[in-house]
Amino acid sequence: MSRRVVGRVLAEDERVSQAAKKKVLDAIVRLGYRPNIVGRALAKGRNLSIGLVAWARRNVEDELFSRFLVGIEASCRQKGYGLNLSISLVKGRDCLEELSPQVFQERRVDGFIIFGADELTESQVEKLVRNDIPLVWLTRHRVQGRICCTFIDLGEVYYTAVKHLFDVGCRKIGFMAGDLDLETDRQGLEGFRRAIRDFGLPERKNWIAESKYQSETVIANARRILSGPDRPDGIVAAEDLVANSVLHVCRRLGLGVPDDVAIIGFFDRILSRHTDPPLSTVTLPWQEIGGRAADMLVELCEGDKIKDFVNKTWNPSVIKRGSTDRKAIG
Repeated sequence: MSRRVVGRVLAEDERVSQAAKKKVLDAIVRLGYRPNIVGRALAKGRNLSIGLVAWARRNVEDELFSRFLVGIEASCRQKGYGLNLSISLVKGRDCLEELSPQVFQERRVDGFIIFGADELTESQVEKLVRNDIPLVWLTRHRVQGRICCTFIDLGEVYYTAVKHLFDVGCRKIGFMAGDLDLETDRQGLEGFRRAIRDFGLPERKNWIAESKYQSETVIANARRILSGPDRPDGIVAAEDLVANSVLHVCRRLGLGVPDDVAIIGFFDRILSRHTDPPLSTVTLPWQEIGGRAADMLVELCEGDKIKDFVNKTWNPSVIKRGSTDRKAIG
């Protein structure tokens, strides 16, 4: 078998006959051959590596980052790409500079995944796209236009959380939101309100508060919401760390969880499994989301056209634990 035919099989060239392809693949299995990524990169005239631009240090330090990375690495390995991540910690408009054509060449990567940059506007990302740099944006924005992204819809997340509390019998549901200065968190609030309307529940403004993702703010607002006689019997928390602070307040006020107040968070952090009681949470397929981002980026790097620039919404699911484990009202 000639070197040219073997090379075409490894490159998945359709011009190779099925018989020749079978001979080469059988020999690869028998000999335990593994393609040399550096050699393939030289042959293809590309780097066969992916860059990752993280919005801020908190995104890299967050445990969810590692879940995305597992999915990205698995996708790269499956597609024959080496995972040579170039991680940049940037803020604000620095992200635009970090993804300039000059930096793109210096990083020696074929494309970038933008992670956690929810404050970027669509026009800013469109400007990056016009630089002809393959990009995939992992975002919680509702994106229009020709931007490739994986989209996490907080509205659907909190709608799912309300539905779960309703299913276990809660009829007065409050919301400890994140930071309503952020568009993504405002979209989450709209999802919460839509669920309240759909299930015919009362919407009380004094049952909705911001956490700003700060434990002190959560504790102060949760104490205010839960101290009065007209308090909610269920709380949707912006995320698991917020839910844990609400749980702490309930314990201080002598309220039983879940019998007096049921609590549900978001993310399925490791912490949520070890509280007392363990926290119910809404989660998403984090590794699959990271894998899909890498899939899309590799397709762009290979010159493939992606029909749907915005990935369909990822479906949230509920992990029920002790904080909502009570009988539903029939």
